Amino acid sequence: MEAMEGDNQDDFRARVPFATVLASIVGLWLCYFLLTTLRWELLDLGFSQELLLPRAIACLAGVAITLALWLVLRLFDTRPLWAKIAAALILSLPVAVTIAQSNQLIMADVEKRLVAQIATGDAPSVGGGGDVFVDTPTIAPPAGTTPRR
Repeated sequence: MEAMEGDNQDDFRARVPFATVLASIVGLWLCYFLLTTLRWELLDLGFSQELLLPRAIACLAGVAITLALWLVLRLFDTRPLWAKIAAALILSLPVAVTIAQSNQLIMADVEKRLVAQIATGDAPSVGGGGDVFVDTPTIAPPAGTTPRR
């Protein structure tokens, strides 16, 4: 069978080397790990040391799930751009749910302990009632105007 014009082996190879893809995925999840750990520490929410291992496991699961998404999206490499975009959008929903579920399963033990601590009233609070806007400055309306209610 003759090869069609423009139908060469280069069209079917990955455009980005696997090492680059893997480094990007690991970098993304490492950034997530660092930001969530830093946030937890800055807010002083407790269980900081106990959460390091589960958070690392959740990030490893995220790496594996994201890598699986990339492998499935590779099937669309030769498709038109609209098909690639549609596939990415459609496949991202079950991937997001899978990541959330894996995170929930991994953190279940720590969540039980945190809920028990909250029930006894020993849990640290963020700004008093858990309101993230407590520490934001109040902006006064311009002079000569009345504030809206």
